[in-house]
Amino acid sequence: MNLQTFNLFLIVSILLALTIIVDARFNKHINKHKNINKPINNHDAITPTKTKCSTPTPTPTCCQSRYSPGWSDEIIQLVVYNNNNIPGTAQDCCNFCTTNSNCLAWWYISNSCFTASTDQNNSCSNSRVNASASNFEGGIDRCSDSIQC
Repeated sequence: MNLQTFNLFLIVSILLALTIIVDARFNKHINKHKNINKPINNHDAITPTKTKCSTPTPTPTCCQSRYSPGWSDEIIQLVVYNNNNIPGTAQDCCNFCTTNSNCLAWWYISNSCFTASTDQNNSCSNSRVNASASNFEGGIDRCSDSIQC
């Protein structure tokens, strides 16, 4: 290869290399402006959503069921309970006690309702028994730590 052919080869190679570099930079610049308003992927797209507000949990009503206000499922020990001969259910016994201001606590078993009067109010600190574990229902209504109706 003579010197003139080598110089021509060198010039063509340099021009080809410059063309490739300029073309690559130009396309990068064009693509940058093309995608300016396009999200890169689906995670970048902003999609309006509706947020559902949570429904507040309703407060249980008195004597609605076990563990509702008035029906604590506890019995105060060492208290005198009187049979009130109130016919009905445990719910009726609970309602009787919560509506009677002289009723401290109640328990119900086998269609019989027993209540303790508030004149034994100092009994609130006595030990307590889980009523349902003893196969009956009960509640404490007028002690400071009971769930009041």
